[in-house]
Amino acid sequence: CYNSLINTYSKSGKYDKALLLYNSMINNNIKPNTDTFNTLIDLYSRNLQPNKAQQIMLEMNRFNVVPNCRSYTSLIHAWCQINNINEAKKIFIEMELKSIYPTLITYSILLHALGKVGQLDEAFQLLRSMKSKGILPNVVILSSLLHACSKHGKLDFAFDIYNEMSKSNDLNNRPNSITCSSLIDSCLKNSQVDKAVSVLLDMKQRGMKLTEVTYTSIITELTRLNMIDRILEFTGNNDNNYISNDKLYNN
Repeated sequence: CYNSLINTYSKSGKYDKALLLYNSMINNNIKPNTDTFNTLIDLYSRNLQPNKAQQIMLEMNRFNVVPNCRSYTSLIHAWCQINNINEAKKIFIEMELKSIYPTLITYSILLHALGKVGQLDEAFQLLRSMKSKGILPNVVILSSLLHACSKHGKLDFAFDIYNEMSKSNDLNNRPNSITCSSLIDSCLKNSQVDKAVSVLLDMKQRGMKLTEVTYTSIITELTRLNMIDRILEFTGNNDNNYISNDKLYNN
């Protein structure tokens, strides 16, 4: 009953009530379990208080409750949310040393955080380690890394991911319109027009459409460079080559 109520209050943002209930458990000599502590770690994670989340892990030791994968994953997420990647990596190493194996979600959180702060070499090292353990990345992880590579100007890395996604046997892991548009935008920002057009032609072959903003950007750039032949290469006589922003974000 306590766990259910603490969880309900935590998810609804009533953190004070959740903590009051936890203290009531302790005062009534009701021993908290893993679910109780995981809920509290999640609570502090959502509230951007990783130090307090880490204190909960110490509290678990006091009650002889063993943290599980969810405990560590939530704590990693807490540190990643404030971009303290070093602390997140320490927690990740600790869980592996204790033979608590990271899940796809754990890897996804840490990979996204590494990409966000531009630690791409470490991100790819972690990706290789993940694959070596038989955990295959999904479209969320690959798209996140591709976006990070594009954002930080690492086009070679971005195209490595794009090619991996394109060759995937799982159709759900193939690049989508947003992924391709992000890559094309990065190519244009780095004056790699030919690479942008190559992605565009690949999209056309797959029957995919650009986002409206990217379509406009590439037409503008090719016009500026007087590359009208390249424009006709992918537009032909059809103006319906992009997804309008309204359709993109309302579907």
